[in-house]
Amino acid sequence: MSNIGDETRHPDEWWEKPANLDFAFYLPEEMEGWLQGAGYELEETLVRAPNPEVAVGTRRSYLFARKVL
Repeated sequence: MSNIGDETRHPDEWWEKPANLDFAFYLPEEMEGWLQGAGYELEETLVRAPNPEVAVGTRRSYLFARKVL
């Protein structure tokens, strides 16, 4: 699972506590290339719309792949 985009977000607070985190966003095509370059066969890529009621309001991608033996 990946948040879709080409940015890095750095919140200073997480659940009302100080935080020092980086969240990297990637494009599905970018991740597909990395998987294929590592010898995985891409099965399916799903993209879903933001759902701010459940999580951060960002588009998400889900990539399903298997290792080619």
